Amino acid sequence: MLCGTRIAIFHDDSEIAAKIAKIASEADLVVMHPASSAALEAELSNPLVAAVVLDLMGPRNGGFELLERVANAPARPQVIVVTALDAKMVVSLRRLGRSKGLNLRVFRKDEVNLLRSCLAELEKREVCFTAAHLEDAIERQYLHVEYQPKVTLVTSEGEYAVEALCRLHHPHFGNVYPEQFIAIAEKHGLIAKLTDSVVCHAFRDLAVWRDQGLPVRLALNVSPELLKTSEWCEQFLRRCEEFGIEAENITLEITESSSGATQEIALNVLTRLRREGFLLSIDDFGTGFSSLATLYKLPFSELKIDKSFTFDFQKSAEARTLIESTIDMAQRLGLNVVAEGVETEVVFRELRLMGCQHAQGYFISKSLLPEQVPKFFVNWASLMKKDPIRVESAFPKIATIQALLADILNAECADETFQPAMLSVPAGRAVAGAKSR
Repeated sequence: MLCGTRIAIFHDDSEIAAKIAKIASEADLVVMHPASSAALEAELSNPLVAAVVLDLMGPRNGGFELLERVANAPARPQVIVVTALDAKMVVSLRRLGRSKGLNLRVFRKDEVNLLRSCLAELEKREVCFTAAHLEDAIERQYLHVEYQPKVTLVTSEGEYAVEALCRLHHPHFGNVYPEQFIAIAEKHGLIAKLTDSVVCHAFRDLAVWRDQGLPVRLALNVSPELLKTSEWCEQFLRRCEEFGIEAENITLEITESSSGATQEIALNVLTRLRREGFLLSIDDFGTGFSSLATLYKLPFSELKIDKSFTFDFQKSAEARTLIESTIDMAQRLGLNVVAEGVETEVVFRELRLMGCQHAQGYFISKSLLPEQVPKFFVNWASLMKKDPIRVESAFPKIATIQALLADILNAECADETFQPAMLSVPAGRAVAGAKSR
């Protein structure tokens, strides 16, 4: 992951600060404006900060002491002083900076062209997000967890669940995406620490929801790397005991991989977890290396159709055939089927007619913050009671479900000539937990 070179402008003269910001933007620099000394200090640990612009004359200047502190910060930025001091003082500042070995440039405020050249010559810093950054992010709790709802398609029961999705917003790198940091975690031995952090976040949120009377089933992603020994299993069971979590409320989703979850030790671990009462789901089914062998050898009770097939469902006969065959095979094996990546009502309807039991995707909801989850399910249950379906009838009018469900009850009904289709929740039934994410 690469980020742009940054320059922090900490100057009391707003006119000069605006001029410097304009020049910096023209030089393709990311401009930061720390509002205080503390905010500036926070920026100084960012390896992408190539320069800091200071004013030695303003009320926030901090004198030469601040200048030295900035120059010696971990990011080792160039210090650029833009001042109204006379030429003689500018020469003295430059000489003092050289004597202390500081990376210092001093300009009078009217030396615009020299300043422009200085900024254009700044070292372009492109820093990769590394294992060290990830470990630090876990320790500093830059991680948070969002939850994507999953709903049932084939029964009138109000069965709901959420999948816990790890998110990382780094103060220096911005949003770092799971496909980036999970691979780093698996490669550098951080996946157990990362997963434990997600588990603790999710268990705390689950406890809050249950205190609010919302018994939602929680799905957690488990890397095959964690199944190579029994250590993670022991740690996970301790966390369940610590937070008072009942196994029957948790689904563990195992992703297929070249390392495989079919090794003997993995079989032992998964069998133990299944005996404890956890439901096991094979994630991203059809994209791994040993799908049929995995289903045959391991105690799974659910499989998830990978979103790549769901996305191609309407335009690819091969994708449609694969999904139909997968659903048929799962039914014969006594497995539940979940379709990921459901983004349109047409796909939602057709999956239901094929016998797919559960779905998740943007049509139902994007991932939600913990505090949004209870309202989502309350609104969903209300929607189902307000507009139930019968097996022989069409789907209820839910074309707006892909929007945040908090707004659904206030939305206008769809065109009366349109007859979409789905499932129902009988009037008066409480929201219940589902089997999967």
